[in-house]
Amino acid sequence: MIRGYQYYFSKNSPYVYESDNRGRKACTMLAVLDDFLCETLSKCDVLYVDGSTGAIDNFVADHAGSVISVDIDDAAIKHAQETLVKENFEF
Repeated sequence: MIRGYQYYFSKNSPYVYESDNRGRKACTMLAVLDDFLCETLSKCDVLYVDGSTGAIDNFVADHAGSVISVDIDDAAIKHAQETLVKENFEF
């Protein structure tokens, strides 16, 4: 199956706005990073590709040195920029 770009993924998949669901996924990601990294995540800069609405990235920013997130979904990016403001998080 070949899928093209999903420019409006957040519009078609409202679960990406559910912070509890995204928080559980973020915890799993943090556990994997903790096992993989040679140093603590708090000293690392993270590039998050396919950040969608920013829910996971926002959670990771609480544990990382900094997070830069990118996505092609304009509505998701706008949501993240308007609702998720942290000094170490850029969308």
